[in-house]
Amino acid sequence: MNSRPVEPHTTPDPAMSAGPAGCGSADTDMIVFIEPNCSACDRVIATAGEFRRLGVVGHLTVFDRTDDPSTCESYGVYIYPSTYVNGRLAFHGEFTPEDFLRLYSTNEMQPVSQEG
Repeated sequence: MNSRPVEPHTTPDPAMSAGPAGCGSADTDMIVFIEPNCSACDRVIATAGEFRRLGVVGHLTVFDRTDDPSTCESYGVYIYPSTYVNGRLAFHGEFTPEDFLRLYSTNEMQPVSQEG
């Protein structure tokens, strides 16, 4: 699998640090699927990179359709950008920091406990 490192967005968005208590953690995984010449993809990568920098997302992986089409296909991704959080499809297309925080706060995207 080919993935590329993500450079965090350099302008902090206040909404990203104003999430609910306990929102995100080192256990939060985010995978973003992108394609070239996609301005929405660039904005999603900037948002995801800022979440990573702030520690809201612990692990961030980006797959480019042209570099790794088989991984995109294995996830069933045909809309770009597409974002998975903790193994679940969270967003098709662009999302705002508020969208992510609202979704995460509903417990829908929180890590599944491995305790048993």
